[in-house]
Amino acid sequence: MTDFYCHLSSEIRQMGDRCSASTSNNIGNLCKVLLHEVPDRTETTLGKAICIYNVPANIPQSKRDAYTPQVICIGPIHHKNENELKRRYVNQFFNRLRGGKWEPFQEELANTVKNCVDEISNYYEDGSLELFKDPKKKTELLKMIVWDAAFILELFLKTEEYKKYKKSPEKTSQDDDRYKYDYIIGKPWLTAAIQRDLILLENQLPFFILDDLYKIAAKYIKPDCSCSQCIRFHKPGCDCFRCNQDPKPNCSCFQCMGFHTPGIGFHKPDCICFLELSCKYFEKYNKKKTNPLRILHFTDLVRFFLSSKHPTAISKGTIIYCDTATRLEEAGMKFKPLEDECLLNIKAWNGDSGRNSIKKGELHVPTIEINDRTECLLRNLMALEQCHFPKEAYICQYVKFLDLLVDTAEDADLLIKSKVISNSLGKGAAVAELINELCRGIVEVSSCKNNYSLLAEKLNDYSKNSYNKSKAFLRRQYFKNVWIGTGTVVGLIFLFISLQDFVRSFL
Repeated sequence: MTDFYCHLSSEIRQMGDRCSASTSNNIGNLCKVLLHEVPDRTETTLGKAICIYNVPANIPQSKRDAYTPQVICIGPIHHKNENELKRRYVNQFFNRLRGGKWEPFQEELANTVKNCVDEISNYYEDGSLELFKDPKKKTELLKMIVWDAAFILELFLKTEEYKKYKKSPEKTSQDDDRYKYDYIIGKPWLTAAIQRDLILLENQLPFFILDDLYKIAAKYIKPDCSCSQCIRFHKPGCDCFRCNQDPKPNCSCFQCMGFHTPGIGFHKPDCICFLELSCKYFEKYNKKKTNPLRILHFTDLVRFFLSSKHPTAISKGTIIYCDTATRLEEAGMKFKPLEDECLLNIKAWNGDSGRNSIKKGELHVPTIEINDRTECLLRNLMALEQCHFPKEAYICQYVKFLDLLVDTAEDADLLIKSKVISNSLGKGAAVAELINELCRGIVEVSSCKNNYSLLAEKLNDYSKNSYNKSKAFLRRQYFKNVWIGTGTVVGLIFLFISLQDFVRSFL
């Protein structure tokens, strides 16, 4: 019997060993399968060149329309077959070519795009986009880039020509008809819709490829359409054509020389590079009239315009709390609008007694226009900052501070009345709802420098001061307008006379 039990236990041990070996083999095979399915290039760090992102997943799905193009799809994220609108402008762009120059232009254009495909893919967050990964769709990818770039170049060139035409004293009926019946320029609503689409974060091409293709095209397009002098003869190390800088004395590029050079000719005064052309197209956002030296794409360009020359941040931390506009007004705070000022440059008193100093109890706020495109604009700029500039989230900080000021329709109405907000939406409740919804899903970084946390503390301290509240209450109740103020003064005079007669009666 003992031998039987020993034999049985030996069999059980062998079966356990076989099961363990089988389990180990299954786990090993499973790991091999998993590793095989993960691409070799998969990493936990993002590439340094990435600047075009899919909108973060924590953004409310109900607001997805603010990130989705309505008219024109640019780039691979919202890639669709070219529509009739894009086809018309691409065809018109190629019609600018000089006779006999089509083939060399086409070859140079195609080779440039082909050589830059890998670099272009590095600019997108999702490097596994189907158009970049599938070799069978390489032709479709090249076509998409060329078509999108050609459409943008033609749109920018024609828009600039139209602006010059409106300022020109010499106008012909032929030119009138050309712009009046243009498929885009002749329809203001479509012009605005396309500009809106070109600002969307997911609807971008890297700026460098547009710039490179523009330089190529400038050598071939008709001379009466664009000047290629500066682009063809510009010295690579010179940046004089940017920011309207003065010519450099030791530079030999055509822009700096500004006079005739044998074999080159005279510099045309209307010569323009693509960066400047882009700045002119989005000039309505450029109130400070400053052009950047380098940009990533059009979303980045508009962000630069709205945040350029912003005040230097002096503190770190998030904005925890700030009294609303109505509560501040109850404490005597006055809101003053600032015209043509950087959107982020909100100013309060600082104790100085200079000529241009701000009086205590005044908050100077740059005017912001709220219309049906404001939400789309701010959301895309904030999404870019959340993904690419988390420690320089200037627009996010501004919107957060505005959200704290505006909590109800009464707060919005107060800022509208003070001309701090230019309202095109209708009721103040619509403005308050828009501002309150913007910060949903937005993450603040505590290490991000900002000026609004100190500003909020200053406003809160002013609002809590009982003397300020009492003074503001008396002003509201007894000096609300001229008539009430006059009545108050007359009443005080009569009260003083009555008290005087009452005292005299006892003497």
